[in-house]
Amino acid sequence: MVEPTEKMQENYKFLLKLEEELIDQLRDGVKLNEIFDKIRQQCQTERPDLVDKMTPTLGFVIGIEFREANYLISNKCSSVAKQGMIFQVSIGFSDLINPEAKEDEAKKYALFIGDTILVNKDAAATALTLPKKKIENIAIFVKEDDEEEEEEENKTTKEANSKQAADILTRGSRGAIIQNKTRSDNNQEHQRKEHQKELARRLNEEAKERILKQKGIVSKEKIRKAVTAYRNANQLPYKQSEIQELKIFVDKAHETVILPVFGVPTPFHISTLKNLSSSVEGDYTYLRLNFFHPGVSVNKIAGTTSAAASNEGTYLNQDCVYIKEITYRATNIKESGEISPPSTNLGLAFKYIKDMQKEYKEKENEEKEKEGMVKQDSLILSNNKNNPKLKDLYLRPNIVQKRTPGTLEAHTNGLLYTSLRGDKIEILYNNIKHAIFQPCDHEIIILIHFHLKHAIMFGKKKNIDIQFYTEVGEVITDLGKHNKGGDRDDLIAEQVG
Repeated sequence: MVEPTEKMQENYKFLLKLEEELIDQLRDGVKLNEIFDKIRQQCQTERPDLVDKMTPTLGFVIGIEFREANYLISNKCSSVAKQGMIFQVSIGFSDLINPEAKEDEAKKYALFIGDTILVNKDAAATALTLPKKKIENIAIFVKEDDEEEEEEENKTTKEANSKQAADILTRGSRGAIIQNKTRSDNNQEHQRKEHQKELARRLNEEAKERILKQKGIVSKEKIRKAVTAYRNANQLPYKQSEIQELKIFVDKAHETVILPVFGVPTPFHISTLKNLSSSVEGDYTYLRLNFFHPGVSVNKIAGTTSAAASNEGTYLNQDCVYIKEITYRATNIKESGEISPPSTNLGLAFKYIKDMQKEYKEKENEEKEKEGMVKQDSLILSNNKNNPKLKDLYLRPNIVQKRTPGTLEAHTNGLLYTSLRGDKIEILYNNIKHAIFQPCDHEIIILIHFHLKHAIMFGKKKNIDIQFYTEVGEVITDLGKHNKGGDRDDLIAEQVG
């Protein structure tokens, strides 16, 4: 409202009062026509001149349709308001006259206000929209032209007087006014810089306080636990014959390799092993194991050196003694009375360590893939035999290299895909963002594509897109092509003949 008169402001304040009473009356179990009658009666009592100008309805329910016709706040609707309903209440006055307006178009005006509210049980409705509706917030008051002219005249007079006084004092100094102006500008610039410093100091203090109190969003980095082979010496499998005979022993349960070092069985976790190699030279077999160790590596980004391994990062105990490599040798010649030559243990150890190293790397990669994944609900299986089911479907991307068909079955809250190998994949309905069906028009395959909201794990990888498809083709027999071996039906016909 631009430059509203006193009468217009009074009408608007009364309209706000009626809307507040309307929101207060709208409760669980109250009929809508009774609310309308109370608001109209209040308007009749306090401002009878505005009764005929009030809107015929005071709002409606927002349901399946934006404006439900069966739930209008009017004198004809006897529906009952219930807890949890969402109403759009709106009340206004139309065809109001402003006699003080200078233009004919501005003499007639209307007032209208509305809110979205939630009906409660035994309390006033809750306003879901909280706009600033007071007259101070929606009215604009502009200064009159006469006042502006007077201010400009006073300003001009002051400038003229100051100029005259400066000329008298300086006695011909033409740059006096410019100097004063420059001096004042310098003062303003100095004040602005001081104010900027004060704001920067205040922001730094707030940031420091927020960090100390750990407020706001703090990035949580995953802390990796220190890898240990055995917690104490009692866990070592001393009863194993390989350890008692000071041979290399691979403990898969603890992902550890026990190596004899100076006559003492010493455990090494598989993560400390960098690589290993086996070679045969003459009558001996050699097994060489290289370990991760602190060394001088060049940082390509910073161009500096740091005592850290390139792949494993920094080490906690830099002052300890680390083994860089260790080599074992065993003869290939079998002595009398031995079942196998001593080098057999090195060959088996090489194979077992390689397998365990591969499994550990796959496990590490799988854990990295699982980082940041959202935990989903459990699939609720339906025991109904008539569940919708699609058979002989293939999966993309494949779980294994060789593709195998499977069955896609619908359950209570999701889909379950089961392959012939026994692999199972669960897709919940609430995790499906887009579902795309491709018919077999001009295509040799028919498929269903799911684009998920959150990635799921299958095939040891995170996947956010998954397809189930089957091939559509025709069986064609070329009658003009003769096989050398003859057709089975032809052979049977010749034998019968």
